[in-house]
Parts: sequence; structure tokens; C-alpha cells
Amino acid sequence: MVEQSTFNHPIMMPPTMTRDITPHYFDSNNSGMSPASMKTHSCTVQSRTLLDDNTHENGEFNVNNTKAMNDKQEDDDDEYQDIDDDDDVNDKAQELKDLDWDDLPNFIRHLDYNQLKADDCHKANSENRTILSIRRKMVANNMILRLPYKGTPFYIGSKNDFQEKEVAYITQTSTWVLLHKLDGGHQNVSQLCLTKILEEIETKLSHLLDSKYINEVHHFKTNINRSSVRMHYLYFVPETHKEEIPVRPITVCNDGPTMNIVRYITPLLWSIFDQATNCRRFQNGSIDVIHGIEKYAQMGHLKPGTLFVTFNMDDLTTSFLHDQIMSTLQRLLIEQLQDKTIDGLTIDIILQLVHLVLKNQFCVYNNGLYQQIHGGASGLPLTMLLTYVNLFYGQDSELMKTIKEKDEFFGRYREQAILT
Repeated sequence: MVEQSTFNHPIMMPPTMTRDITPHYFDSNNSGMSPASMKTHSCTVQSRTLLDDNTHENGEFNVNNTKAMNDKQEDDDDEYQDIDDDDDVNDKAQELKDLDWDDLPNFIRHLDYNQLKADDCHKANSENRTILSIRRKMVANNMILRLPYKGTPFYIGSKNDFQEKEVAYITQTSTWVLLHKLDGGHQNVSQLCLTKILEEIETKLSHLLDSKYINEVHHFKTNINRSSVRMHYLYFVPETHKEEIPVRPITVCNDGPTMNIVRYITPLLWSIFDQATNCRRFQNGSIDVIHGIEKYAQMGHLKPGTLFVTFNMDDLTTSFLHDQIMSTLQRLLIEQLQDKTIDGLTIDIILQLVHLVLKNQFCVYNNGLYQQIHGGASGLPLTMLLTYVNLFYGQDSELMKTIKEKDEFFGRYREQAILT
């Protein structure tokens, strides 16, 4: 069992770049990069001018050939696919995405260059020295480097200002409650919490198996691998596409104790929701959207006055009430499952598993143990499903009735919803 309690600010390292980008120097007092100016504006800087005096005084830089992604799980809309966590490439990419900025020197020191050619090894060493140099100078100036919520530029800003935004978000939303600070006599509290969660889940699944409510296959798919399980951890990323650059919470749950349950039940629930709402899933993004609209037009539903609405569901993922969503989900299952079962699971067992996930949303943040009491963790694929259910089947059930009766267009791509 592995507990991860220190990674509060993950950042993905840039991959090997096409040329040496060693900066001349970095000084926030002389380069035109004041902390104030770097936190509110954006610009793009190519790798040849990284940290150059004339090109990034405004707080962001873009690295050539870098695919920067935040830790909002890609699983959110891979609900119909089996996820292979043993894939070496995916494991390495995830390791880079979850890398803490403070752990960067140790990570670089332990990199394996044996598979690289001599020239590539020289380039990698040169670029790693550059990255470490940037980090040292940023630490000295009390600045941070973050991946944004959307887009590829990195964000540079004042560490104090960013932390103030994080605290304000937690305080204003009341989504999380602080249970313990992980210091003094409470340093092992998160480990004890994780152990308690594991015991509860294993006891629950064993009881369901012994009582014949689930079978061996269900148990195998939902059970925990104690050797790799980790506590969830929370961090924040900047939303650089918005004014004043607010922050957004990201919960890393890749190896969390409830992830296997989530990965099993989420596709089942999506299939029920899609059937109930005629929602189309656009797995390939805009290509599928275009094909969907073309089919919608061929059926004679697209009119000259038809209006399309798109909106982002992410803002709603941390706000739904657990009791309310459980009631809404129960109603959805009762109305849609004629034989009251799906894949051998009864409605009651499905609800018990969902409740087990929601009640065990504990995470580590800023050297503290928190519990999420509203909404769902961003890293759990189940969260987006529950958000859709809450909005379209709970709060706006009449809207869904109208959409089905009039054959309106309704689809989803990850966190984006589109309807007419």
C-alpha cells in the first residue's frame, strides 16, 4: 500500500525538445518579469526565446512540441473502454503529469538514459540542466510554475497570490472540510484514513459476495490492489483563459481505493443515462459532432431557426448534494431498468456502490487531510456521470422530456454538453 501525501502541485515535465533552450539568465527584477505582471496576462514564447527579456513578461510561456495536460482524468469519457494501467507508456506519461515541482531534482537525478543515443543523451542532460536552473531561480523569487486548466502554455505567477486563490476557493465553495493537519502527532492520520477506507471497501465487497449479491467477476473487477493503492490528493490549476485567472481544483485519483468500483459501474450508468435522455456520446470530438448534426439534418430535424447551445459541465461537478444525487439516480434506475438489474447487479447494489464511492472522497492537500462533502472528485469518471444525471435528469427532467418528445439534438464530449 502506497500513500501519496506530499504531491500537492503536480506538473508535467516537457518532453525532449528539438533544440537547446538554455536561457541567458533569469532575474525577476531585471528581466521585466515582475510578479504582478506575470499573474494576469498571457503570451506565447517559443523554445528559442524561453525566459528571454523581451518575450514573456506577462506570465505564460509556451514550449515547442509540448503537449501540456492537466490532471483532469482522461477517463471521464472513456467509460466504454477498459483502461490498461499496465501500459508502460501510459504509466510514464502519468508519472510525468503527477510529478511535483518540488520533486523535480530528485526525479531528474534518477532518470535512465541507457536507452538514448549519445547525442540524445547530451540534449536531454542539457535540457534538464535548463529546467533545474529555471526551477532554482523561480524558487528564489517565490514564484510557481503551473499547467493551466486548458491549453498548452505554462503559467508563471506569484506563489503567495496563487495560494490565496486556493484558500479562497476552498472557503467559498465549502466543498471540502479539513479533518486534520498532517503535522505533529497527526502525521500518520492520512495513512490511518486510507487503511480504514480499504478495510471498509474490502469488508463491503466480501459481504456482498458471500451474500450472493455480486458474483466472483463483480468482486474481481471492483476489488482493491493494496500494493499500489494511494490516497487521493488535491491541487489547483490556473484557468488562464478567464479574466483574473481563477483557480480550478484537480483531484488525482488514479490509484485511489474506489477507482476499480468507479471504472466498473460508470459505463453501466452512462448506458442507462444515454438511453433515458437520447444523449449521444461524441468520443472523437468535433468529427463525431459534425456527423451527428448531419444525421440530425437528414432526419429532417434541423431547421433554419435551430439554435445550438454548448456549455461546460465542470463548474457543476463540485456542487451537487450527495443525498440529492442518490435520490435522482435511484429514480433514474427504477424508471429505466425494467427487470431492475443491469449486468447482474440490482438497483440497490448499484446505489450502495455509488454511495460507497461518494462517502470515501478523502484527499490530501497542503499538508492536510480533507473530505469532499459536495460533488465528486475530478479524477473519478463517475463524477461527470453524476453531474449529468443531476442536471438533466434531476433538476431539468422536464427539459429532457421535451428534448425526447421533439427529437432535439443532445450530445456530450467529455465535460462539454451540446443541445438544441
